[in-house]
Amino acid sequence: MKALAVKVLRASGQLDRAISTRHRWRSRQRLHKHKRLNREFDRKLESKAHNEPDTVRATIFSSSGPERVVLARVRRSDRVIDAMRSNRNLVEQALMEAEIPFRRISLDTGNRYRVAVADDQRMAVQAALSKLRNTTYVYLDSRKIPRPRRLIHVTLLDDRPTWALAESCSVWRVFEHLATSSGTDVLGDLHGCEIEFWRIEDGDLVAARWNEEFVRLPADIFSYSERTPLPLPSRVHFPIDVVYTWVAGDDPAWQQRRQQHMNDVHAGEYHAEAASRARFESRDELKYSLRSVHRYADFVRHIYIVTDQQRPDWLQETENLSVVDHHEIFENRAALPTFNSHSIESQLHRIDGLAEHYLYMNDDFFFGRRVEPELFFTGAGLARQYQSHAHVPVVSPSSEVKPVDAAALNVQRLIQREFNVTPTLKFKHAPYPQLRSVNREIERLFPEEWRQTQANRFRHPSDIAVASSLHHYVALLTGKGVPGEITARYVDLGRRNVAARLSDLLNQRNFDSLCLNDTDRDEIDENEKNHLVRKFLESYFPSPSPFEVQPRLEH
Repeated sequence: MKALAVKVLRASGQLDRAISTRHRWRSRQRLHKHKRLNREFDRKLESKAHNEPDTVRATIFSSSGPERVVLARVRRSDRVIDAMRSNRNLVEQALMEAEIPFRRISLDTGNRYRVAVADDQRMAVQAALSKLRNTTYVYLDSRKIPRPRRLIHVTLLDDRPTWALAESCSVWRVFEHLATSSGTDVLGDLHGCEIEFWRIEDGDLVAARWNEEFVRLPADIFSYSERTPLPLPSRVHFPIDVVYTWVAGDDPAWQQRRQQHMNDVHAGEYHAEAASRARFESRDELKYSLRSVHRYADFVRHIYIVTDQQRPDWLQETENLSVVDHHEIFENRAALPTFNSHSIESQLHRIDGLAEHYLYMNDDFFFGRRVEPELFFTGAGLARQYQSHAHVPVVSPSSEVKPVDAAALNVQRLIQREFNVTPTLKFKHAPYPQLRSVNREIERLFPEEWRQTQANRFRHPSDIAVASSLHHYVALLTGKGVPGEITARYVDLGRRNVAARLSDLLNQRNFDSLCLNDTDRDEIDENEKNHLVRKFLESYFPSPSPFEVQPRLEH
């Protein structure tokens, strides 16, 4: 009967189409069966959550398939680096107990660790992993495997169809879902520990993928005493600090000081945006920015918050965070109080104890995912600079020009004068890598402009943008900076599409840095804007950092 059907189809010219249709139908059937078995298995696992300590049900979401309920372990920390270390420890402990040789390998991503194992140990690795907790999963990292079939529970590795997939895959990403006690804010497969199986060739082990250390090693190198990756010259081995400027615009004492000096401002001397309300609006962005540093930038040594006799009531100073007053850093204290961010930024390198390498952050800057120091500096200590596609306007600085553009024009003029080149581009609204030595050089090269900017209490047409522009060009032109790349997203909170932009950021989470900039645009109601921003920040950064005062427990 089958032979007759083939004969008829071939005669009618429909055989290839029929085979293709049958293949698609069988593929769909296998996929549906896989999803059904997964659902049944997940339900069985859910019942085990009640019997294991520190285990909760959690729901994960994927762009490639429906949501899925998994078992997660209650985490002790919300830092990504701690999740990475936990998964690496999980894998290495299992391998050591099974006496399987392995070696740590450097990875070109900041999201996870990798260990290498000889390919002939694959069955032994599977047996070792099967003894791990019920919260352990494996992600089969291969494009040849359909996405819905890549995530499997560790106990399913010995299932024949699953093992066929695992056997063909050179990288297994092993991990536990780590979640809050309520099963939310899940850190999952992205931060798992990769087990990369190296093939054996002429007595050597050959890597499945390229890495910076080596791709071929003698088999006897895989020993427990030589697991640490090499100290590579491309890696950063020096301290990096973070500096914020912050103001509480609703502080009555600060408002009184500001109003007192605004009375001395001459009409027509400043642009309308020089003292704009939006420049001083606060929605506790600093709190969430600090949460992003704690969670995603584990390389930071110390954080300095520069203020004008203020501090947030929620802030907790620690050995890693200090509040610095303007009086402690200004060379000319007669210029205080100041309400000019350009003036304050020109003095940041004078902070006592500040590292040579630091990141300058506005309080509306946030890290959107884990970042490594090499994103901001080279191993040789050069600062990376992120040029944008925005151009310096072709006008002359005046009170009719926006302060941000006037400062860019002044920087352009100084660079032309000193280096005989003409900068035409601005820089991205993202963390600004800074060198103290470059800012000292700016003081020396442009003393008059530097002192004038320091003396301007409000943004003035004569300002120079030291931290966000002049530093970068001087660094590039004196051999202390290099062009860099960062995935940064800028959101203008005054635009009517802000809700959609924030929703996309929350769902994607694939940017190194975010900037939620409050401008003078009024396309959206102020109350609605405040609600959207607070909801977004609390959803993206839900866990308090060590820099927040802990609420008192009532007895």
